[in-house]
Amino acid sequence: MTVWTASDRVQRWYESRFDQARAATGRPVIGVVGVDVPVEIIESCGARAYRLSAVDRQPTVEAVRLLGGAVDASAHSILDQILAGDFDFLRGLVISRDSQSSLRLFYVLRALAAEGRTVPPIHLVDLLHIRRESTRKYNVDQIDKFAAAVAQWTGRTHTIENLRTACTVRAELAGRLREVRARRSAEEPTVSGTTALRLYALSQTVPPEESLSLTDSILSAREPVAGRVRIFVTGSAHDHDHDYAALEAGGAQVVGEDHSWGDPLADLWTEVGEATHLGAAHSTIAAHRLQCSPLAQTSGLGERARYSAECVRRSGAQAVLSLVRRNDPAPGWDYPSLVEELDSVVPTAKLTGATYSWQREELVAAIEQLEREECEASTR
Repeated sequence: MTVWTASDRVQRWYESRFDQARAATGRPVIGVVGVDVPVEIIESCGARAYRLSAVDRQPTVEAVRLLGGAVDASAHSILDQILAGDFDFLRGLVISRDSQSSLRLFYVLRALAAEGRTVPPIHLVDLLHIRRESTRKYNVDQIDKFAAAVAQWTGRTHTIENLRTACTVRAELAGRLREVRARRSAEEPTVSGTTALRLYALSQTVPPEESLSLTDSILSAREPVAGRVRIFVTGSAHDHDHDYAALEAGGAQVVGEDHSWGDPLADLWTEVGEATHLGAAHSTIAAHRLQCSPLAQTSGLGERARYSAECVRRSGAQAVLSLVRRNDPAPGWDYPSLVEELDSVVPTAKLTGATYSWQREELVAAIEQLEREECEASTR
């Protein structure tokens, strides 16, 4: 009889998350592209949010032609899946303007819809990130329009009571994910980087109640984690677990990251308190998101470098590995500023040019390089 550990159960859920969303009954599924979509709005309208990710297959010539060659491969893959009908079960698709590739994807889908092609109904959420009052007001208007679109798709009225409930559940999940973040970076970690990444992905692709249950199972299990060197991952977002699994199989322990499929997710969601009307609740959500982690595509270089360096220190990382995919320029611009901010205290390495994921041999070589540099630094 096979005995499944908590990590095994999380892996099984992670690997089947698309099939489960496609087979879901009882609640419509709303697709999400990007991290700037407040999914609690979707859930308050009785729907299930599912954040789209790339798959490890070659996109079609049409998908590449429509988006253009100089676009991150993740966007090519998502468009390819849409054109293939993989997401024909979606009631609608919400795209956040958190990168140029996401914005281009929105325009391509809008043009295809105008031509009569079969694509999901789409809506663009354009949340800004400059911390000032005018930004908050603009973002509240964006959330109002987004909520109206979702309510129309689901046929369910968006109410303050439902939103308050959805926000409470999301805030509870965020608290659990912050505990995951702390456990994986502890001196004696009980959550691996790969498991943490899978939990973050599940928090955006399965109902939050199920995500809570899976997260609690990991926190209760306290499974020991081994690794020769503690690594912090920066660079492109990892919407898959291939690189993390290879790094940890190669002897690293991934103790943190600063991309939009990782640790920053633990700070995204908040309760709306005693808000008595939707305007106040939307304002609370907008204000909270203005204080969230600065990401590579939506922040200034200095702010981003200071944030990432603080994350490195907080995680207790012995080294930093930047993984930057081809045609994903923003993380590459961040790297020199991060190295400067760390002031040579923590060894760093950078891999570039992969279309989607790196070869295991490349990642193992990077680990070995960082191990040597960390040993040299510790003996000075």
